[in-house]
Amino acid sequence: MAPYANGGVWLNFVGDEGRDRVRAAFGEDNYARLARVKREFDPGNVFRGNQNILPAAS
Repeated sequence: MAPYANGGVWLNFVGDEGRDRVRAAFGEDNYARLARVKREFDPGNVFRGNQNILPAAS
């Protein structure tokens, strides 16, 4: 199967492995975009269950 692997991460299988693993699952560009959205709509990080994306810094 190795020739068909792309090195990606499936969020369904990520436990408490840290922010870097969640960031890798989304990719840098998508993670940054989602963090900006989170800053606008959830700055208090109320919705932090599962694989959390922290709100971007102001």
